[in-house]
Amino acid sequence: DLSFPAVMALSMMSFVWVFENGGFLGLAFLAAIVTGTLAGALNGYLVAKMGIPAVVITIGTSFLFRGLELAAMSGSGFPLTDPALDPLRQILVGRIFLDIPMQFIWVLVVAILLWALLNRTRFGSHVFLLGDNATSAKLMGVNIMWTKMGVFMLVGAMAGFAGLVASFEVSYFWPTLGE
Repeated sequence: DLSFPAVMALSMMSFVWVFENGGFLGLAFLAAIVTGTLAGALNGYLVAKMGIPAVVITIGTSFLFRGLELAAMSGSGFPLTDPALDPLRQILVGRIFLDIPMQFIWVLVVAILLWALLNRTRFGSHVFLLGDNATSAKLMGVNIMWTKMGVFMLVGAMAGFAGLVASFEVSYFWPTLGE
């Protein structure tokens, strides 16, 4: 998915928009993750429905998502220094125990969750089948379109989360996030 950096920025744009307009911090966080998931759903739908290679679709949507984000933000960034953001900053990029960064903890959590998803669920089996041979996966009853969309939605959600972590690490949302 070559649109990952643009989805990071688009998700952060949603976070900033909800937060600036009086949204609850949890709602702003959720807006970022949902925006990434929806962007991934669009990518997955286009790839699965049109049959065009993912690299071509995601290059195109990368320009679309980046353009939407730059237009909505007027090319300007947003400082993430408001004290109301401190609880989320601690959770995303704070330090724990012996000065261990939370990013390390998040990598472990995401790795374990993705391992469980891929190795212990029907969806994970379908992903492996689809990656090995789409024709045989289809013959085995795997819904190719929904599996591809699910994978792209998962990548989109992770892009939204990555955008939050990257922006909170530097306490600023740059409109060129991910480039």
